[in-house]
Amino acid sequence: AMVIDGQSLVIVDVAGGERLKVFDPYFDGDGMSVGRMSLMPDASALYYGVGWEDSWFSCDASQGQIWKLDLAFGITSPISPGYNPSVSPDGRWMAALISEQCLPDPEEPEFWVLTPTDTVVLYDLTSGWPIETDRWSVETPPTTYNDPQMLQWVDWRADSQTMLVMNNGGEVYELPLDHIGPADAGPALAEGIFGFPQGVIGDTLFATVNETPQAVGTFDLFAFDLNTGLPSGEIAESVGWVYASVDTTRTRLIWGHDTQVATAETAFFLETYLSSLAW
Repeated sequence: AMVIDGQSLVIVDVAGGERLKVFDPYFDGDGMSVGRMSLMPDASALYYGVGWEDSWFSCDASQGQIWKLDLAFGITSPISPGYNPSVSPDGRWMAALISEQCLPDPEEPEFWVLTPTDTVVLYDLTSGWPIETDRWSVETPPTTYNDPQMLQWVDWRADSQTMLVMNNGGEVYELPLDHIGPADAGPALAEGIFGFPQGVIGDTLFATVNETPQAVGTFDLFAFDLNTGLPSGEIAESVGWVYASVDTTRTRLIWGHDTQVATAETAFFLETYLSSLAW
């Protein structure tokens, strides 16, 4: 698995937590934060989202960036604007979220901007470098980060032919590769899932839920049934944010919080603290 332990990206053996390789100093830039990571099935490269502490002052910075790390040579390359990269299980495609708008922030319209994510972008990875092949925007563009229409997550079905997208309103939509129309067109596959999605296996969506949204409190990792939108089980509970990821085959789950990481079979501890996962 790939874990961000403090400010280091580490390849670990999930059987016992042995640190096999450490990449430094890619993840300790000034004011830089790393979001979702997505691994190529052959472990040749890692794609990840990057944001910045003062991103609300600039349209370009607020839109974030997607970077690629070549795992053989340790070379990083910025790819495109956006967030939430997700490589398909067969390694041919990558989906990501971007904002096609930059709005003045009502609180400080002369200085701050809003870029709520409203578009899914599809990249072809067969050449070794992501090439944009299609994009789908939502029917009603969101105007704030709390807007129910804002997209917060995209991932793949195991067949690599269909994406799943979820908005702030807890609605999940299927998005086939040949989809025509808005990203959220048609009836939702599931509704009322209020949590931050982390991965999907079959018809089970794993999401982190803040059980006490008005205060610092309990964060849970729940399994949701995509056929009903209802929670089907609790995986983990913590006072810190719970991270999770599915492996590249979309059959196994890894999760962690604070300094502990676990799968269904094993558990191990990190040296500092966890801030992202890929498997």
